[in-house]
Amino acid sequence: MEVQRGAPMANYQISTGTQAEDIGDNYEIPPPEPSSSFAGLKDRIKLHYEICSDYYYSLWGEHIHHGYFLDPADTKEVAQARLIDLLLERSQLPTGSQVLDVGCGIGGTSRFLAKNMGCSVTGITISGQQVKLARELSAKEAGPVNGGVEKSVFTGLRNGNVRFVELDAEKMGDFFNESEPKMSFDCVWISEAMSHLPNKELFFRNVSILLKSGGKLVVADWFKAEELTDAQMEADIKPIEDGMLLPGLNTQTEYVNYAKQAGLSVFSDPFDISKQVSKTCPTESSPFIIDHLYTTEMPPRTRPPRHKPEVASMILYFAFLGVKANAVAELIELKLGTRVSPDECLQRFEFHRDFEFPNRNSSCAAEVLVGQECAQHVPVLATFKAYTEIDAACEEILNKAGLDDGDA
Repeated sequence: MEVQRGAPMANYQISTGTQAEDIGDNYEIPPPEPSSSFAGLKDRIKLHYEICSDYYYSLWGEHIHHGYFLDPADTKEVAQARLIDLLLERSQLPTGSQVLDVGCGIGGTSRFLAKNMGCSVTGITISGQQVKLARELSAKEAGPVNGGVEKSVFTGLRNGNVRFVELDAEKMGDFFNESEPKMSFDCVWISEAMSHLPNKELFFRNVSILLKSGGKLVVADWFKAEELTDAQMEADIKPIEDGMLLPGLNTQTEYVNYAKQAGLSVFSDPFDISKQVSKTCPTESSPFIIDHLYTTEMPPRTRPPRHKPEVASMILYFAFLGVKANAVAELIELKLGTRVSPDECLQRFEFHRDFEFPNRNSSCAAEVLVGQECAQHVPVLATFKAYTEIDAACEEILNKAGLDDGDA
């Protein structure tokens, strides 16, 4: 969806660097909590990305967003770049634009716009760790001549440049409007980040303040379908909101209304590319999103039985390490007091094993998958250690079962 100040907005429906080995030891494990029940949502979001960003870089690469797949042979990297190209095509963003990249992650899109469009891009994120990674990756790519990493200095990339600032997106209006010199932008770009913001209306008002006349807001985000039943909301949308640290998913219509209320007008109508991006994350949560947010058909696979996040995480971790299914079932009963059958373990593993972990071993893949599967706002490594620490009783089960050459 592209929106313009005084004139557009662009939107489509959708929506890891190595971490210090024991960083999870520095954090207590917070209890699972519905996102709507606590005031500290931003703190949890920040904590999540402080700990998980290195893992996301390992898994996703520099672009922590979905890919737009058009061919079975498309790689994740090709598809992710194509998604940016699609938004550029729909928004008709001019070369050399001044861009504010909101929720910039580790700067993949910011660097893309600088290199390929000659843009001057300021990326903002709530996570200091993401800013650190973004600056390091940008400086490395720029080389010694243009690779300054000080927060006030833009790093030159081809005909454009980038800089990264740790900033709460809901404070961006005051931050840039009161800066010296005062800053305004040709484009505010936000990809798969607005759904995290509690106050969407405030975001659109800030965009209206910061955009130059004729400037454009480019939006890519997760949406829920119109007119869902209470049963659909409770069964399918609420778990996504809680698991993905979202204050409440909106419909496309609500975003358009917020934009118009802030004085923006629609430049490119919202459009749905759920089918093209669904290959990015073929995990159990994706079909829920596809079925109920985007109303496209589910991939032709049989869903595994429903498991609590900690059970699913443990199945996947040990399965990806090659532990036999009967031993996985015993370990889960020992560690979590939950009985699952070896067949259930096999079903879940088979459902997930096509997930792509390029250039990573099975241990790393399993750790990342634990972080994605157990998405109850819990630090990944702390959770991982709690579920998978091997004591003497576990050793006995593993020694008795042995490994199975990569199959659960």
